[in-house]
Amino acid sequence: MLAGKRVKLRLLLVSALIMSLLGLVQSAAWAQSEPPDGICNGVLNQLRERQTVEQNLLEAAARQNAKLILQLEQERTTLQGERQTIQGQNTQLEQRLVTLQTQKQTFQGQIAQLNQQIQAANDDLAQVEAKIQQTSQELQAAKSQLTQLNQQIQQKQTEISAAKNQLTLLNQQVDAKRATLQKLQQESAKNKEKIATLQQQLVTLQTQKQMIQGQITTLEQQLAPLQTQKQALEQEITLKEQQLAVLQAEPGKKAGQIKKLQEDIAALKTQLQQVEQQIAPLEQQLQAKKAELALVEAKIQQTEQELQAANVEQARLDQQIAQLEQEIAQLDQQIQQADQEVQQLEQELTTLQKDRLALEQEIQQAEQNLATLQNERQALEQQIEEFGDALGVATDQLAQVEQQIQQTEQQILANNERLAQLNQQIAELDRRIELAGCV
Repeated sequence: MLAGKRVKLRLLLVSALIMSLLGLVQSAAWAQSEPPDGICNGVLNQLRERQTVEQNLLEAAARQNAKLILQLEQERTTLQGERQTIQGQNTQLEQRLVTLQTQKQTFQGQIAQLNQQIQAANDDLAQVEAKIQQTSQELQAAKSQLTQLNQQIQQKQTEISAAKNQLTLLNQQVDAKRATLQKLQQESAKNKEKIATLQQQLVTLQTQKQMIQGQITTLEQQLAPLQTQKQALEQEITLKEQQLAVLQAEPGKKAGQIKKLQEDIAALKTQLQQVEQQIAPLEQQLQAKKAELALVEAKIQQTEQELQAANVEQARLDQQIAQLEQEIAQLDQQIQQADQEVQQLEQELTTLQKDRLALEQEIQQAEQNLATLQNERQALEQQIEEFGDALGVATDQLAQVEQQIQQTEQQILANNERLAQLNQQIAELDRRIELAGCV
């Protein structure tokens, strides 16, 4: 009983001594990069020299150290597993970072290309806008001079409307628009006939006015010498009468001279009366011609007002006709089978339109150019909008990728810091295991 207690006491003393020595060795080892050589042998030698350790006690202490080593190795295995996991994560994160960097470069390239495309489209749009403004001004100026339409064109447009009656709902819409167009064209034809009539009336009235003005000029030319003669006679009569008054007032009147003056005055008055008789009918004719001229000028003014109103109405009709033709053209693009027949009729219509007046041909060409430019403008605006949308998407994607890159780099940095800690902890465990394995 006492012998067993002594063995246990010795075992505890040996273990405490070994652990204290291991503690000293570990403290020294942590302060150095590697443990000093011969530590294990030194401990055992010191114990043997003191003759305080028995073989069986050393074996018992070694078993206890084995448990400690197993615990340390388990901790190291856990840390090594975590390190391996983090290293694997870093490998994936670095691969992800490369992919994100590639995506970033791709999005940056897309953004640069989209900006170039938007700038180019805006430049094209500015040129198209300038052409639209110029073409619109030319078209408006030409429409104001348009006078009449070709009857054959109306007939061909009627054939186009008849061909489109065979279509579905879209064709019905086209027929309705063409019916409205035909009505407007009939109104336009009537209005143009009215314009032609008013223009002819205006020419007749202008001719009549010129003729009356010529007659007035002739009468004025006839009156001018008579009025000059009348004025001269009146002045001569006045002079003679003054001379007569002087003679009559003088003493010793000269009867012969007085009589001669009286006879001269009478003769002059006779001549004056004759001249006035010639002037009177001429003045009456002149007044009548002036009244007739005033009446003609009033008719001319009224005719010009009616002609101006008719021209305004014609401009309105032309604008409505052009608008309807544009809408019909847009619907025609959606038609397939019947559109071929319509296109054939439109080709015939184009052939007939070539026979129109040069001004009408200019209007047709300007309308086509304007429609094309407007389509180009719409296409460019849509293209710019699409580029803008794509730019917004690419910018958002770039921001997301940059955020992901930042997050990935931060995660890699955090993992590297954790790896450094794990490496330090594993190294410490390795040194402790090595020291624990000395017994």
